[in-house]
Amino acid sequence: MIKKFSTYCVLLSVISLSSLTTTAMNTDPVDDEKKKNTLMEIHDRYHQVKLCLTSTSVYMQFDTSVRDLINQELEHKHQKDAQHFIDSEGQFLLGNITYLESDKIEYQTDEIRDVVFENGKLKFTYDSDKEFKFEDIIGTDGKPALENFYLEDLELFYLTYKKYNP
Repeated sequence: MIKKFSTYCVLLSVISLSSLTTTAMNTDPVDDEKKKNTLMEIHDRYHQVKLCLTSTSVYMQFDTSVRDLINQELEHKHQKDAQHFIDSEGQFLLGNITYLESDKIEYQTDEIRDVVFENGKLKFTYDSDKEFKFEDIIGTDGKPALENFYLEDLELFYLTYKKYNP
């Protein structure tokens, strides 16, 4: 009886410790802080792209497949443009391709001059030239990602943005 009881205690301890380890491994203080500051989060129809508003920034997070498609498009455009920019000695005049290296682009709200919602489209105006803008992100269907959100969600995002950034 005592042996059976001690076996159950050991088994229960192992289960408890493994669940604590799993919990600790899934806790990221940076992500937790971001979630606390999130004012609004919307997802596109395909659940590949998410647009978020925090108290200090706007960011777009997307699947790796979306990033890979964008990088393929950038490479294809670069190769096409390179055909037109060869000097008399056959040397390319174009620079290197700038790839999208992250699955997320983020801008502080003070880097965004304005956000407008008109004719069912959300448009951002930035305070300076950006290497990648939210409008540059395309979904795996080939359409701009901002066109793959539900209109109601885009309008609510706009209204929430304006509420906190008049």
